[in-house]
Amino acid sequence: MSATTVASLFLALFCLRSIAAGQKNVDIVVLKYEGLGYSETVPVKEKYYFFSFCLCSQKTPDPERSASCNCASDVRGKKASDSIPRALFSASCIHNSNPLKCLTTGFKSVQDDRRLLYVKVDIDSRTLTSPSWQVIPNNPQKTSSKITAYTRSGDIRLDYVVFSSKNKEALSQKSVTFKDFLENREYPKALFQKRFNRIKEFERKAKKTSLTWKKNRSGVGNTLHQIKDYLASKSNAQALKPLSADFDLDAFRSMITQSHNRYRSMHRVRPFEYDQTIERSAQQWADHLADQEACLKHDPMRRYGENLFFFGGSMFPPAEAIAESVTKSFYIEGNGYNYNGFRPVEIHRVGHFTQMIWKASERLGVGVAIRKSSGQKSGSCLPNKGLFLIYVVVKYDPPGNVLSRDQFLANILPPAGVQ
Repeated sequence: MSATTVASLFLALFCLRSIAAGQKNVDIVVLKYEGLGYSETVPVKEKYYFFSFCLCSQKTPDPERSASCNCASDVRGKKASDSIPRALFSASCIHNSNPLKCLTTGFKSVQDDRRLLYVKVDIDSRTLTSPSWQVIPNNPQKTSSKITAYTRSGDIRLDYVVFSSKNKEALSQKSVTFKDFLENREYPKALFQKRFNRIKEFERKAKKTSLTWKKNRSGVGNTLHQIKDYLASKSNAQALKPLSADFDLDAFRSMITQSHNRYRSMHRVRPFEYDQTIERSAQQWADHLADQEACLKHDPMRRYGENLFFFGGSMFPPAEAIAESVTKSFYIEGNGYNYNGFRPVEIHRVGHFTQMIWKASERLGVGVAIRKSSGQKSGSCLPNKGLFLIYVVVKYDPPGNVLSRDQFLANILPPAGVQ
């Protein structure tokens, strides 16, 4: 794509996760650990690592003996010889726990106040961690933690994910942030390419389903590739100077809202109301990203749900074309979506779509910032040349993507005529 048209189109995602009051089920999935060094494993190379986890309501030196804790002991890891320099487990373990291939454990019907997460690591009947039991972060995201241990490096490094899900009897919920298992929150170019490829794979699979996705009224297209081509053709045919009065920001916000509501009507949910307070929050974050010439990253003030959109070009297409492209790029993530199931591991693939049509979300606000790039890349995701950059931030209230099966089934409704 030439520098005179659209330089890039990248997407980002904000999700929300729910934690139930009362009782909950908790799953812990270890994705990676790094323990003994090569020379240290010689006498125990055929021995297995064993991990023990406890969830406690208060601090205790021995969680296994405490009435305030739920514990899962001696969860087998890999052999020492298979853990050099580190033991790695497939991300598929998050949603498909095979005890022969994964290092996972679970707790059923845990009291909600049991939030302190303890870990102990053993090998060959010898406890490596010192002290034996140590508290590690209990966060609803991918977490990296160092545990002090009797190893040459002085620690054991652990990457893991903690999932909480409410029992059916628990009724009240609150939303907290969920970071989509990413270590780099600035979404480098390689990550966007990976996500782009995943969405393309969704598009391929969707062709095998009975669901037909229609072009919207402006003919934007049904794939990211078609959307990029559409923006390029509109830029060439009706080129506007991005910072001129010809690009009507108020009209752009209105079109974003109208387009959202058109898709929501297809799913039989109420239209969004536009909210000036939410707009101010969205605008502040859009301005921040644009002033920094930053890669897409989410507002750390997690008050609202949030979808992001970004691209750059020497000329822009009309505001309507960009607005339609923004919303369509969100919506096509729903191609092939299973409305009868819930898989939290896939939220990063469909999160724009699900937030867009989330039934309980009632209001939105749009922030948009346009800047002339300095031409000096401040992030790996930015174009090489000094182009105009547009950052679009859409915020939603109440936030959607509450990570609960009941919530998803209640709030993500299929289009009319689709089961």
